[in-house]
Amino acid sequence: MSVMAHAQCQQERYVDRIFTASRTQSNTTYITSPTLVAPCTFENLTINLSYNLDVYEPTNDTLNNRPCIVYSHGGAFQIGDKRIVPVSRFCEQLAERGFVVISLDYRKCFNTVSTPSAERAVYRAVQDYKAALRWTLANALTLRIDTGLVFGGGNSSGSIMSIFSAYATDADRTQVPSTFNNPDLGCLNCSGNNHPGDFRPKALINNWGATLYTFIIEAGEAPMISFHGDQDNAVVIDYGQPFSLPTFPALHGSAPITARLDSVGIVNEFHIFEGFGHEPWLVNTDFVDTIDQRSAEFLFRLFLKPDLPMVTGSNEACVGDTLIYSIQGTPEKAYCWNVVGGRIYSIPSAQHVEIVWDSSGNHALQLRALNEWDALSDTALYQVLVKDYPNANAGPDVTICQGEITGLNASGGTDYTWQPSTSLTNPNIQNPVASPTVTTLYEVEVSNGTCSSFDSVNIVVYPLPFVSAGQDTSICPGESIALQGLASGIVEWFPPGTGNTLNPVVQPSATTTYILSTTDANNCVGTDDVTVIVHPELQLPPIQFDGTLLSAILGHNYQWFHDSVAITGADQFYFEPSLSGSYFVEVTDQFGCSYLSDAFEFSVSIIPALESAPIQILPHGNGLWEITGIQSDEISITIFNALGKLCYQEMETASRKFTLKETGKRLYIAKIQSSKGVFTQKFVNP
Repeated sequence: MSVMAHAQCQQERYVDRIFTASRTQSNTTYITSPTLVAPCTFENLTINLSYNLDVYEPTNDTLNNRPCIVYSHGGAFQIGDKRIVPVSRFCEQLAERGFVVISLDYRKCFNTVSTPSAERAVYRAVQDYKAALRWTLANALTLRIDTGLVFGGGNSSGSIMSIFSAYATDADRTQVPSTFNNPDLGCLNCSGNNHPGDFRPKALINNWGATLYTFIIEAGEAPMISFHGDQDNAVVIDYGQPFSLPTFPALHGSAPITARLDSVGIVNEFHIFEGFGHEPWLVNTDFVDTIDQRSAEFLFRLFLKPDLPMVTGSNEACVGDTLIYSIQGTPEKAYCWNVVGGRIYSIPSAQHVEIVWDSSGNHALQLRALNEWDALSDTALYQVLVKDYPNANAGPDVTICQGEITGLNASGGTDYTWQPSTSLTNPNIQNPVASPTVTTLYEVEVSNGTCSSFDSVNIVVYPLPFVSAGQDTSICPGESIALQGLASGIVEWFPPGTGNTLNPVVQPSATTTYILSTTDANNCVGTDDVTVIVHPELQLPPIQFDGTLLSAILGHNYQWFHDSVAITGADQFYFEPSLSGSYFVEVTDQFGCSYLSDAFEFSVSIIPALESAPIQILPHGNGLWEITGIQSDEISITIFNALGKLCYQEMETASRKFTLKETGKRLYIAKIQSSKGVFTQKFVNP
């Protein structure tokens, strides 16, 4: 790959005639084939004759892989010569455009009163054309021909034979049985020379040609450009016998050929010379230029022209920027760059170019690609808007205390981006609020949509003075506590009235948060808080007496007292008194706060009489229990667990059985009330 000066991309090979043409080979033999002896009455009377071709090349052309056109002249398979003036001029003009052109003579002559003889003449000419293709491929290296770009064409009978060569196969030969005998002419590639292969033209130039059958044209085969006079009576544009002679087989002209090409989806062009007959370029020599130009443009557009190069890179730039622009896709042989409104700074590679944009405005890159066949693409135009740089201003420096916020305010553009962004409310606006925790230098990028300038502002963050209000704690209702503050400088507690010392004593009635603040020389205020949790006060109900037990079912731990003396082992929510006197219980809740109940005055005389028989609680399994020894008809049963939770209750029932749903070994207290009093007994679930 390379980069060429823009002026070198003004010469349009194939589109313009930029060379002079030279006939570099003249009358070079390409076949030796059996030829009918004049007057061609007998098909089996032949002699071997050699036939020649001419090679036209662009003069002083250095390209190594050139497209080629194999062309055959007309003459009704009876007469004609490869150097007849319109044909030789046409070949020269194609060579002037950059094509290698091979123009051939071929076998002619047939019995004009015999249709089979006419068919065999066409077949022999097709064999000669196929042999010319094989010769071309065999000599491609010497002639510097790209074997993938060999095109065909001809005028009149020369076009007929090129059409058959492009689309017909040996299988189609069955449609012309006359070629099999008297004698058998052999396959399409079985005559003329020993060069191997079966080659078909990549595309065709059809100058007033025809075909015996259009069905030989199938989808995916060679594109065609056709030229034909609408008054042609030699090879009719539609369908008919050449020269209206019954000897000739009827042929499909360019119109039905075009219809077939359209129906199978083959690219084609059809140009009609209105009012002109056969060989119109003999009447109007300007038609040589017309056919030459349109044929070259057709082949160029379909096979040679590079795709429009796709440029990537910024379509917006700033004055003074040096930007790289690149070409997408598969690299071509060379490129031509041109800059409008800028200049090329360097060319790192053929697919990349560095452009310096010197002034603001709407500018453009122009680019053309030159491929391996020296074919130029259209000019790709890449618009670039070049802008001036904005004047960025981030504002004055600021000092704050840690934890404070401050507003930033930049100017000079339309878009703003601040860095670092983590401590900003919105880093993409002109005036974000900043909350840095340490001294931070903020840089702002100020843009006008394309170009960016930078400025910075420094926010100095003073650290807050050290302060500690101590650890959160908890107290019981009515207790007081000394706060444990640590700080330097002037201190103050909140709520107001708490005190201005580090260790004030407080007695909150409810959970309270105390805030300690201190102020340093930078006027920065440090704060910390401590929460004193006041546990909820336990509201003790009066001690209950059921005739047997004293109980206080509210707390977490219990201690019973008799006449202000702690009773050893009396640490349940119930106690069975046996002595008269004053009883009270100390109840401790789950927070460790203790409460004393009101005293209960007990006298032995208030204990009711119990049943005379022993009372027992007997298990029957699966949670079923039975009470025995009670003489009364109806009783009330109440069961508590060791925590005082009610587990079962049934009032005034004749049944002596009850069921507990709890499982596992547990302690229960049964309270049984009959007409004779209240009986209380502990039992354990086995």
